Amino acid sequence: MMELSMEQKIDKALAKIEGHENVCAVRYENIENILEERGTRLDRLEDKLDGLYKTVIGCSLAPIVVVVALMQFL
Repeated sequence: MMELSMEQKIDKALAKIEGHENVCAVRYENIENILEERGTRLDRLEDKLDGLYKTVIGCSLAPIVVVVALMQFL
């Protein structure tokens, strides 16, 4: 078997590096897409939690408001 010249070794190494860069580019693009999707889902979840907090606080305060209003009429 014939030994590769320095130039051939360099070309072979560069080809491997370029292939690796292409694979990594696809991986990072997929990761970015996943993070973007999850970010959108987290925003929706945050909106739902805000609504839940408002509902709980509203339900907690409603009886107090009703009692205070009734006491003014009595």
